[in-house]
Amino acid sequence: MKCNTKRGPRCCDGRKRERHNPRAPNLVEARRDLYILRGRRALLLDLLANGTATADDVSDVVPLPKGVDPRCLSAVPGALAGLDIIRSLGPVPSVRPERRGARVALWVLVDREKALRWLRDNRDLPDPGDNGGTAAFKRRSTRPAPQHVGNTNQEKG
Repeated sequence: MKCNTKRGPRCCDGRKRERHNPRAPNLVEARRDLYILRGRRALLLDLLANGTATADDVSDVVPLPKGVDPRCLSAVPGALAGLDIIRSLGPVPSVRPERRGARVALWVLVDREKALRWLRDNRDLPDPGDNGGTAAFKRRSTRPAPQHVGNTNQEKG
């Protein structure tokens, strides 16, 4: 399939170019595992801080770029439950307006030590879309962020 305009390789957006060239890497699909990793980290951090969490909590803190189906985050809890780190307490109504009437699982932490070990062994990875940064998700915390006072790089005189 070829682009129907005569502007060369810049004629289409990236998704169209990928459809036209089957050998072109699909960056959105390549990063799917990265978003699932970030979702798992966010879920465990939320469970450690608050005791329970749902898919709504993960969706609130893990930003997905345009073109990524939010349903990819449904893979988040499965592996953690399989490792006996978390377990489901059953379904609860979703609080997100776009999921009106839907039920989501309420998760609880089963083994704190396993959760901490999993977080240590599965660190966040940089995303090319984040300019190399690893602060991929907004952390939901029950306490305010620490305030840094003073300049730590003062010249000694």
